[in-house]
Amino acid sequence: MDAGPVYRFQMINLLDVSRLRPTPTQWFETYVTRDQTVYALEALADTGLVELETDPSFALPLIVDTARETTLQFDRLSKRYGSDFPPYDSSLKYLSGSPEQAGHQSLLVLRNYCANIIRLKRREKHLRKELENLSLLLECLCSPGCSSEFLDAFSHQTPFLYKGIFARPKSQPLSPVLRESIDMKVSGEKHDFLLIAALPEKKEEIESNCNNFQEIHCPPWLVGVGDCREKQNIANQHNELLKQSILETEAALIELKKEKQPAEALANLTILRWFVKHAPTLAREQKLCHVAGWTTAEQPSELQHALDKMDISATIRFPEITEGVKPPVKGYRSRWAAPFHIFIDMLGTPDRMEVDPSVLLPIIVPLLFGFMFPDIGHGLVLLIVGLVFSAHPKLRMLVPCGLYAIAFGFLFGDFFGRHDVFQALWFKPTEDPVKVLVVSLIFGFGLILLGIVFSGIEAYWQGKLRHWLVLEAAVLLLYTSGIIGVFIPDVLVITPIALGLYLLGIFFIYRGKYLSNLLKGLGALFESIFQLMMNTLSFMRVGIFALAHASMSGVINQLASDVGNDYLQILFLVVGHLLVIVVETLVVFLQTTRLIVFEFFIRFLHADGRVFHPLNLPTKVNGDKQGNDK
Repeated sequence: MDAGPVYRFQMINLLDVSRLRPTPTQWFETYVTRDQTVYALEALADTGLVELETDPSFALPLIVDTARETTLQFDRLSKRYGSDFPPYDSSLKYLSGSPEQAGHQSLLVLRNYCANIIRLKRREKHLRKELENLSLLLECLCSPGCSSEFLDAFSHQTPFLYKGIFARPKSQPLSPVLRESIDMKVSGEKHDFLLIAALPEKKEEIESNCNNFQEIHCPPWLVGVGDCREKQNIANQHNELLKQSILETEAALIELKKEKQPAEALANLTILRWFVKHAPTLAREQKLCHVAGWTTAEQPSELQHALDKMDISATIRFPEITEGVKPPVKGYRSRWAAPFHIFIDMLGTPDRMEVDPSVLLPIIVPLLFGFMFPDIGHGLVLLIVGLVFSAHPKLRMLVPCGLYAIAFGFLFGDFFGRHDVFQALWFKPTEDPVKVLVVSLIFGFGLILLGIVFSGIEAYWQGKLRHWLVLEAAVLLLYTSGIIGVFIPDVLVITPIALGLYLLGIFFIYRGKYLSNLLKGLGALFESIFQLMMNTLSFMRVGIFALAHASMSGVINQLASDVGNDYLQILFLVVGHLLVIVVETLVVFLQTTRLIVFEFFIRFLHADGRVFHPLNLPTKVNGDKQGNDK
């Protein structure tokens, strides 16, 4: 049995803003045989890392015949294009949607990928062939005895005459038929170039004797262009363009293999093939159950290990979440922070792109409460009540609130409304009420400032930091300089600079419509500053309630001193102070709630998320888990 709450106040690194961000969850899924489903759920629940959710897209069982046809088509693609498939992580089993739908969609993606591979490879082959032809043509043009007019004449065919230009390696012999048909021979560095003209009926005979030679063509853009030297210059330019096109095509092939969708499609089809191979009977008889939901586990191995421990044959996968789906989030939940979630729950749950202030509330709330309720005696009563009823999460909040009330009681020297028992460590509110109000304003200024900073952190997470820096940061600077300037006038020199930055920010954001948005921006600035000032002034109630507490306790003590009977006097003091404690606790709690929710949270908390609720183990009955029939 828990003897009482144990509060371990950890040192929080405020620079590590990731501690303020709710933990997002991931979608997980697995297929389990029906006879192992109960045990699989128990194993997953035992991790405390999963929340089950019914996914309508998985309502149908795995239809093995449809899945097998998909995998057969995948095998045919693999045999033909497998060498060109992109690399993928076989441990990532992406099956989003029903297995049949996922397989069909993945096959379409893979076919489209193969079509793009074929297109790019054909283009590369064509470019290389064109480059080879142009290289041989350049060799011919650079050879002595080459005639530009002769090349032009052999560059096109006629109905009455067959023409051809062949590059013959010097090591290859010439047949008697070719010797008789050659009209011109040009000797290059590595090849002899044969220009042949013959009757059309001799075309097949000539080409059969040129099997070991390479026929070259003079492209149309080179025909009729100057002499051989000029043709060389133009051909060299085209040669460089062809090389650049080949490099671009090779780069496109590399980028295509890096694309995410084909790799995911391969992973989908691989796991689908695994199902068809290893569980055809179970799938046909519809004995496979789909288990899916959300998890806070970072790796599939964390859940896989839990299944393996219970000898459950299943594979955990983390599919990608469909765009637009908001996963639940896990906020900061600790024993000492749990009571203060009541303030966040009034608005909702912080989204994964919002600051979760849970880690700070156990400091901020008791600080506000203690300042408005500064009394050593009253704080001690609250502390005792909180410890006695610590099993109740909400009443457990009285423990830190009572401690802070005791601390401020020592600072102000207040003990059950008396100021002659303990010496004030700081000052007495009744002797310096203005100082109490100033301190409360400073505290409000700091809390509002923190809220604005949190909005900047959220802008960074959401990719909107530039907009926040050019507008909201300027508002922050105006607000800060204005508040501090009341106490240190020299700081007011920053105010016009901040205003200039704000106007500059409007220019950058609305560059094309600056004038039309200028008045709107100035109006928004005035509204923001006015609202910030009003919010800051509302923190004066903190000081007012601190003064009211001292007055009410003093009145109770004064009235009790007028009672003649000692026993009645003690009874009057006990009842009076208990009444003050009850009434002020309720009133101060309400005021604290208002300040936290409407002055602090309003700056950054929109509460668009939903809470992650982990699957719990069955309730234990007589030492065994209820519902287990092991």
